[in-house]
Amino acid sequence: MSILINKDTKVITQGITGKTGQFHTEKCQEYALRNNTAEQMGTYLAEICSLHVETNPEGAAVAEVQQAIQSVKSGRSRSVQLSPQDATLRKVQHEMVREAELLSRSSGTEPRRHVTVYANH
Repeated sequence: MSILINKDTKVITQGITGKTGQFHTEKCQEYALRNNTAEQMGTYLAEICSLHVETNPEGAAVAEVQQAIQSVKSGRSRSVQLSPQDATLRKVQHEMVREAELLSRSSGTEPRRHVTVYANH
């Protein structure tokens, strides 16, 4: 049996029990925290809860890349994938990463094209 999901599908996982379930749940949480910025997690939670949140796209993109830079420079993450942005905001993000002496790369296709921030070593 196959279950098909897409970006609009809401998924709830339940029934994880015992030591194995606890282990995998903790790893999922750890992965989510290490590989997403606070801005991304806030957006995901707003989507899941069907909340309408007014945002400033430019300010949010700048705040997100600042958090990613801090996460990579501190060693908490080897890389951080940012939320999709338009070409103008991605350019700003790349410039900020370069000024922080880190590496960045755009990937994906529009409208999901995004920047990933990497350590410079």
